[in-house]
Amino acid sequence: MNRNAIDITNAKILIVDDIPANLNVLSQALETEGYKIVAAPSGKVALQIAHRTQPDLILLDIMMPHMDGFETCRRLKADTSTAGMPVIFITAKDETSSLVKGFEVGGVDYIQKPFRHEEVRARVQTHLTIKRLSDGLREANEEIRAKNEELQKTNKLLAETYDLLEADNARKTEELETARLIQHGFLPASIPELHFVEIVPFQKAATEVGGDYYDFLPQDDGKLVIAIGDATGHGVGASLMVSATKMVLRMANEPDLAKKIGEINMHLKQVNSYPRLNMALTLVELTYDEQSGLVRVKAAGGGMPPLYILRKNGEVEEILIEGMPLGAIESATYQATKFTLEKSDVLVAMSDGLLERLNEADEQFGDTQLMTVLQKASGTQQSTVEILDNLVRASDDWANHTPQPDDVTLVVLQVR
Repeated sequence: MNRNAIDITNAKILIVDDIPANLNVLSQALETEGYKIVAAPSGKVALQIAHRTQPDLILLDIMMPHMDGFETCRRLKADTSTAGMPVIFITAKDETSSLVKGFEVGGVDYIQKPFRHEEVRARVQTHLTIKRLSDGLREANEEIRAKNEELQKTNKLLAETYDLLEADNARKTEELETARLIQHGFLPASIPELHFVEIVPFQKAATEVGGDYYDFLPQDDGKLVIAIGDATGHGVGASLMVSATKMVLRMANEPDLAKKIGEINMHLKQVNSYPRLNMALTLVELTYDEQSGLVRVKAAGGGMPPLYILRKNGEVEEILIEGMPLGAIESATYQATKFTLEKSDVLVAMSDGLLERLNEADEQFGDTQLMTVLQKASGTQQSTVEILDNLVRASDDWANHTPQPDDVTLVVLQVR
């Protein structure tokens, strides 16, 4: 993250925990970053300190006597002088099932005990940057309103107004670039290394801030869940939906894949009040069968393009995952589709950005062009990297420098 673009040094952080040892650990982890630390031993004291000192961020323990973290957060959000302060909950590992309640009362993230200093610093840095961005945009909007009022009062020429808007657009462009860097940080830091499958992802946003998403979630039982999604549009609103999806997905504890999709859909709908914003999402669960050597696959979701299987015998199969996009209808139900992959079989998952690439004649790349590339690759010795590169190159050649209208995301995996 580029801290030169958004200065978060000297930020003030309020840490709230009834256990002095936790206060000491968190203070030591953050003071080295140049932050100013204020501590509170209870929710009641925290409310007083927050009102008086106006911290930039609050780390708030959930389990405290007299007034727990949830109630403290509710009161912070009910007070206009403290409502805008981002709250990161502190939770023990066995309390994560209650974190949905934390987001409902206004929390933005959580950290688990025992603390890992690098994770604490990263989460704090991310939300301080988002806070500064939000404050900057609010101040910018206030500046714009003030300038417009001044222009109306002084009857300045349209040329002067244009110059001011140009300067403002340049500033917003810089802020969008910072937002792009933040969103890029939401993508997986690494690709899971599994003995039974090789995975290669690709993503290219159409604008500074995209609406596509992919993630890898290794499970405790050796399974791997792959997520690939596409929020409505590809601007700031879509980026916020991607952030919400990642957080909700990481919190969902339901082991059944179809029910997990339903749980994510319910929570996204609860936090999404904008009717035209939703999240197309497919979850793919991979389980390696040691006896047969097969990879057993479950897939569930809604609103995404089909999955494509390149069989080692040269056949190409299209697997349609039916369901409503997430965050649109709270009562939507989802079903899991099951199939198996053998050694050397390839699975391709994608957003609709590649299929919707346009050429100079305003024609989409579409299913026909896609199947041509996949059929050429099926049954050959092409690697996952080669298959992905061929798909991207074919799409780019089709567009021939025509601007990319939508984000493009691909995940290609092959059974070893």
